[in-house]
Amino acid sequence: EAQRQVAQRTEESLRYRASYEEEARQKEEQRQTSISLQDRCNSLMKQFESLSATCQNLTMESQQKVGLEGQVAELLRMNAQWQHAHSSLNAESESMRQRLMQVDELQLEVRRLEPFEAAVRDLEIRLQETEQSLDEHRRALLEAQQL
Repeated sequence: EAQRQVAQRTEESLRYRASYEEEARQKEEQRQTSISLQDRCNSLMKQFESLSATCQNLTMESQQKVGLEGQVAELLRMNAQWQHAHSSLNAESESMRQRLMQVDELQLEVRRLEPFEAAVRDLEIRLQETEQSLDEHRRALLEAQQL
């Protein structure tokens, strides 16, 4: 039973480690995406400021104004996307911290069960030796009874 628990804990630990590594890879991809979105957002914000200044200094025709409003809407949309990506990364980070804590707890449990596994192996060896000795005594007893 202890061996099964150890094997089960070890397997769980390996699954959590693989999951953690995949999540770490995904987090890095999301971080890179966030950086890219941040750069894009900064660029769009500069464009927005430039367009806003141009809008204040010029009297624009209706078509130009509609175009600028579209760009402002795009900037706002990109800003919302960036904020969403940032929020997702924070949530993912917390999730990964929680999973890492679970992995650490499972590894600690595996280490705690290792002495029991060794004790079970020792007991199995002693049981096998005792059974062999018992078989030898039975044989000797049978031989003595046949004489």
